[in-house]
Amino acid sequence: MKEYCSSILMNTTRMKMIESKKAVIFDLFDTLTGYESDWSAIPPVSVMLGVDSKAWNEQLLLHSNDRLTGALRDPFLIIKNMAHNIDHSIPDEIIRQVVIKRTKRYQDALWNIPPENIETIRQLRLQDKKIALLSNADVMECSGWDHSSLKPLFDVVVFSCYAGLVKPDPAAYLYCLDELGIDSLDCVFVGDGGSNELAGAHTLGITTVFVSDKMKARQPEAVHIRIQQSDYHIENIPGLLKL
Repeated sequence: MKEYCSSILMNTTRMKMIESKKAVIFDLFDTLTGYESDWSAIPPVSVMLGVDSKAWNEQLLLHSNDRLTGALRDPFLIIKNMAHNIDHSIPDEIIRQVVIKRTKRYQDALWNIPPENIETIRQLRLQDKKIALLSNADVMECSGWDHSSLKPLFDVVVFSCYAGLVKPDPAAYLYCLDELGIDSLDCVFVGDGGSNELAGAHTLGITTVFVSDKMKARQPEAVHIRIQQSDYHIENIPGLLKL
């Protein structure tokens, strides 16, 4: 009986949490997009370049901040710099082909958003929530946004390559909050936790929600770590409506 009452109390608290917030800030890739394996028929860049996937991911995550801040917006130079950091012998012609295909791959990802994620955002809008996007992305990764079914649903959109601000820098969240015109305590940040984004949001008093489905598929051993870094944990985006 005590466990049953505790469950009711917990559900009531969660309902109050989402209802009390004025805005929801979403991460984009691996949060609102589908599973990466479903993004596109075009293979990942590491496959196209013929390099180790771990080495490529290291370039993306640790050694290419200039593409994320927008200091470098030339797609050819973005790919060439990262590719040549791994293998300097990769020819320019291969890199040009990869630029075209990588751009299309990310466009496909933004043009094929899971319907349940779109419907969740629509339901949040019906609750009079303001909806914002805060994404670390280069110019290729966000090139499909204008034709994405997500675009009409957002009040504020912040791509790092145009704002010059990258998560988890507090300035990135503050910029988004300023655009929303809402205090941090009135916001929820929803993401997969990449780039330490959950901790970055938490330091500003933003309530954090970790979405684990993509991480569970890609790196299941890391899920419990990100659960500990967040205020709430959901397995997928529709779960947000239950908080």
